[in-house]
Amino acid sequence: GRNFMNKLWNSARFVEMNTDEDTNLSLEELLKIKLDVTDEWILSKLNSTIINVENAYSEYKMNEAVKLVYDFVYKSFCDWYIEFSKSRFYGTDDDDRKVAQHVSSYVLKIILKLMHPYCPFITEEIWSHSNKDAMLINAEWPRLNNNRIDSKIENELSIIMKLISSIRNIKANFSISPKKQIDLICKVDSSTADVLRNYRSYLERLVKVTNLETGGVTVTTGDIKGSVFGDDSTLLVDGVNSKIPSANLSGALPAI
Repeated sequence: GRNFMNKLWNSARFVEMNTDEDTNLSLEELLKIKLDVTDEWILSKLNSTIINVENAYSEYKMNEAVKLVYDFVYKSFCDWYIEFSKSRFYGTDDDDRKVAQHVSSYVLKIILKLMHPYCPFITEEIWSHSNKDAMLINAEWPRLNNNRIDSKIENELSIIMKLISSIRNIKANFSISPKKQIDLICKVDSSTADVLRNYRSYLERLVKVTNLETGGVTVTTGDIKGSVFGDDSTLLVDGVNSKIPSANLSGALPAI
């Protein structure tokens, strides 16, 4: 519990330090501006969480409701959305930075509402930093917006996030610097190739993939027997069969 509260507090502080007092748009106002795909993703995950939490409450499954909120806050918002947004906060595109500020501030406020029944004191304290004249306990419960749920974007980002995590693990196992640039060669079908190309900028930014190749051969789980690429490091993520060429790993030994 303490680690989770620290995670929430640090994420809230990061958002607060990178936003200003006028960063307070409603969802309706947010939808009038051009959103990044990661903004669309976090808003979809948020609304999916709200509907699942409400369903859990209606069936008196309190443990399930708490777990749903925990997973969204810890994994989706703190771990991934904050990381996706850092380059936008520190970037040179003022409009994109404003969008990231507005979305992160909005999602944080909804998170505080969802968490308030379980941890009222810390959520009330964080809420007071940007809401001087109103207490969280008196705030309206989050409203569901089904139009913001986009399973396609959720599925696409899920592939990208798992791929990023797998590449990081490979780099760690081979004692390779996270900043080292690498090539990534993938055997996927045409639709998955489109996904990888569309999200290429995130692979470049977060795991330094400078060269991405997507082949036209689909490789399923059943086709993979050990290291099908010889000395190259292989990754299998949701049917995406990828390799990091051995030249990128030269001189590195796997961690034991």
